[in-house]
Amino acid sequence: MTQKQQNKLQFSITQEIKYLNSQIRNLQKKLSPIACDCSLDDLNREAMKEEQTLTLNLIEQKQQRITLLNSLNIEDEEYGICQECDEDIPFKRLLLIPESKYCVSCLNEMQKN
Repeated sequence: MTQKQQNKLQFSITQEIKYLNSQIRNLQKKLSPIACDCSLDDLNREAMKEEQTLTLNLIEQKQQRITLLNSLNIEDEEYGICQECDEDIPFKRLLLIPESKYCVSCLNEMQKN
């Protein structure tokens, strides 16, 4: 991978992390406590609790992705090499999914089995 590609990839990763953090902040705004004395019936209260659980799960998924993106070392000589066939993972794929460990062909083959 060229230095120019590394710079572009690092910028893309940084932008993705900023975007994920923005999504987390927006999701956290939805997590207000459900008041016990409000005039909701049990069904509505359960629906609100379920929505909050889903929101918490989304936040956790986004935080895990941020952790994963932060842990990438794109300067490592192994980065961008398919762990199955040892071929270069296409740069466009790395831009879309920087944490890719497999090329599309190997990933498809692994998913078949």
